[in-house]
Amino acid sequence: MITWMSPEFHYHEKDEAWPVFVALAGAAIAGYALWQHNFLFFIFILIATGLVLVWGMRKPRHFNFELNDTGLVIDGKTYRYREFTSFAVSHDSLHFIPKSSIRPRIEIIVPESRERDIREYLLDFLHETEYTESFVETVGHWLRF
Repeated sequence: MITWMSPEFHYHEKDEAWPVFVALAGAAIAGYALWQHNFLFFIFILIATGLVLVWGMRKPRHFNFELNDTGLVIDGKTYRYREFTSFAVSHDSLHFIPKSSIRPRIEIIVPESRERDIREYLLDFLHETEYTESFVETVGHWLRF
């Protein structure tokens, strides 16, 4: 069994210009929507801009993680190994790839000092695959989200 505590996601500090940039970009797109008389898109952009601002400034909570013979346990909730096809380790993150295509990947931050132990432990239960970052994740990192 392996246990550790880490934040729920990677947090990137944002300077004072970040919310201004997001608000200006949202205002420009909303202005374009009004110019096109697309009021539904205008409302969508206002809501999306608000969510990006709120979610982008949110600080991560910290969770307890455990790998045991049954599966992955996140703050008491168990995800069984049979729910996943494989796992991948990349850039201090552990990714669990689900069997179901409609379920999202689970990404967990792992301490660098524990990566090797975690990888060796998981190889007894799951196949390791190489992780490739999606386009959405790449854009999210570029935006410091």
